[in-house]
Amino acid sequence: MNVINSKRFLNMGMGLFVALCAGVLIYMLWPSAGQSIQLSESSNSIAATQTKTKQTIATQLTDLHTKVESMQTALKHQGEQLTQQEAHLKQYQNALIKRLTVQDEHIGELGTVIAKINTALHEKHKQRRKKPLQKVRKTRQQSKPRVTLASVDLWGDNPVAVLQDQTSLLSLRTGQLYKNWKITEIDVDQQTATLVKSNQKPIILRVHQ
Repeated sequence: MNVINSKRFLNMGMGLFVALCAGVLIYMLWPSAGQSIQLSESSNSIAATQTKTKQTIATQLTDLHTKVESMQTALKHQGEQLTQQEAHLKQYQNALIKRLTVQDEHIGELGTVIAKINTALHEKHKQRRKKPLQKVRKTRQQSKPRVTLASVDLWGDNPVAVLQDQTSLLSLRTGQLYKNWKITEIDVDQQTATLVKSNQKPIILRVHQ
């Protein structure tokens, strides 16, 4: 009987000891009210800081994204401008090549024409060298006295030629002069008078001619 009671008291003592140890352990591990408040405030501060940091990072990322989009738009616009300029440059280059080609063709045609002209001139020079130079004789124009034969008269045995110029009548015999023209013959029957001048062919004047 005593043995049984002793075991019971031993078991109860062991239980109380375990409970006491557990209480002390719980007290040591469980924070006090002040510590809980401090931990709660610290957690809230950390959370607010993290939220603010996240907001700042989000704003910076948004700004960076906006800048990147703006740069992409500008680069796209510059690329379009470069493409247009390249197309215009290519068109100008093609037009310039065509113009230079036409000019080269014209220059070639002009060179052919010049070569033909030079060949023709060279042939003419050859022909001129082969042919002897012919002297051109100048023929003197036959001059005539400005006078007409008005009549042929016979004064005694001497025939007389009556010459009429613009101002007067002149009666001349054979051998006499009229302005460097010499009367060499007077024919009463033919009604003519022959006048001669140096270096000139004789001129025969007729009445009423």
